[in-house]
Formats: sequence, structure tokens, C-alpha cells
Amino acid sequence: MKANFKKEMAIAQILIIILASFTISLISNAKPVEAANVCCEKTKTGDFCQQTDDANCDPGSKQAATACSQTSFCRPACCFNPKDSS
Repeated sequence: MKANFKKEMAIAQILIIILASFTISLISNAKPVEAANVCCEKTKTGDFCQQTDDANCDPGSKQAATACSQTSFCRPACCFNPKDSS
């Protein structure tokens, strides 16, 4: 019974070492986080409601760290220009 327990413990320790090595290699290969991907109400180039890096947003515009379809400022709308109606 003791021999069986020792064998199971040895296998468990080997698995822990393998998993720890794998986890450490994943962490060390992680890419650094760059600018966040956000929905910009207006970009520096004048585009509206674009998913882009936060550095590309116009400083005075709204931005949200979500899809543009989920924001209140980028919803589809219908516009009416009274000058065009005759």
C-alpha cells in the first residue's frame, strides 16, 4: 500500500513540474499590452464611430472600451435636412 502511494505521489509531482514549466513559458512569452481597442465617437482623421486604438481618438470625442454597437453615442439614426425638402 505504501509503495502504491509513493508511486502516485511521484507521478503527481512530475505532473506539477511539467504544468509549472508550461505556465512559466506562457507567461514569459506574453506580448506587452499596447493601446486599448476602443470605440471612438470621432477619430483624429475625422472618421466617426470606429473601433481603433485609444491613441487614434480625437481628444474631444467620447470613447468606450466596448463595441460601437453597444454605445449610446454610435447608434444608427435618421437625419432630416429641412433645406433639402421641397
